[in-house]
Amino acid sequence: MNRLRVLCPDTEAGLVDRVLGVLHDEPGAVHVVRVRGAAVDPRGDVVEADVAREAIDDVLDALRELGCAERGGIVLETLDTVVSDAADRAEAAVPGEGVDAVVWAELLGRTGQSARLSVTFVVMLTIACLLGAIGVVTNSPVTVVGAMVLGPEFGPLAALAVATVRRDGPLARTAALALGAGFAIAVTVTALASAGAEAIELIPEDALTNLSGVEFVYQVGPFSLVVALLAGIAGMVALIAGEGSGVLVGVFISVTTVPAAGFAAVAVTLADWPRAASSLLQLVVNVAGIVVAGVIVLLIVRAFRRRRGVPESLPTRSRSG
Repeated sequence: MNRLRVLCPDTEAGLVDRVLGVLHDEPGAVHVVRVRGAAVDPRGDVVEADVAREAIDDVLDALRELGCAERGGIVLETLDTVVSDAADRAEAAVPGEGVDAVVWAELLGRTGQSARLSVTFVVMLTIACLLGAIGVVTNSPVTVVGAMVLGPEFGPLAALAVATVRRDGPLARTAALALGAGFAIAVTVTALASAGAEAIELIPEDALTNLSGVEFVYQVGPFSLVVALLAGIAGMVALIAGEGSGVLVGVFISVTTVPAAGFAAVAVTLADWPRAASSLLQLVVNVAGIVVAGVIVLLIVRAFRRRRGVPESLPTRSRSG
């Protein structure tokens, strides 16, 4: 279940009654509450309801058509536990399973928030690249896996997939900037660190020849794309279903993005151009595979939604948090 809160300004005559009508007509909505005069800015009433996840998208579309987003505000929260027979009946009355339902506003909010070029994103990506480089230099698969887990790049990649499906130019540019600038900074810092380590002879002479445990970082093959596609599908399904971080951590471990970038930085520093090119190709293949897989999942979901006769009136931008 999700908790829905709608702010209905006093200046919009009859808006609160229309909102209550939408919730009354939706079998998946229960526990409807109207608090008169609770809103301060803008002044008005607040309407709350618990809504089955399968029905959220339809309710949000109806509320947007009433102008609630522009004139007041709509807030959506996930409820972990609801003990109520009425809630059970509401979930049973809506077709489908909650875990399979797509809440586009939620998905746009999650991907849009994680697609921004922020200091935190750059720092985490840079540290992940440095860990990947250390894992390669020391031939340590454990360190490379640690770099995979730490890398935050899946957020912008998922945002690119969403932006592609929804033809959202601003979101696509935001995600592309985060990926491009983020990886550029991370690789540059890693290359400088590698050059410093090389200058003080911290990097072994056989660093790029003794790679028995981490060859997968730069060796590109058919399974590189297959793994990236499977990981992209799993990651997008996890985002759609609102699953916890466990699934996404598995996705991070599956794909070779950050370690390939870190390896490329080390290879360039040591003038090993063939391996540098191969690792960059590995990065491109994994990035492309994740985005393509995400697009495929979203297209299937949208096709299923249209098959049910539900129009897509969701705007291209949404805020969360």
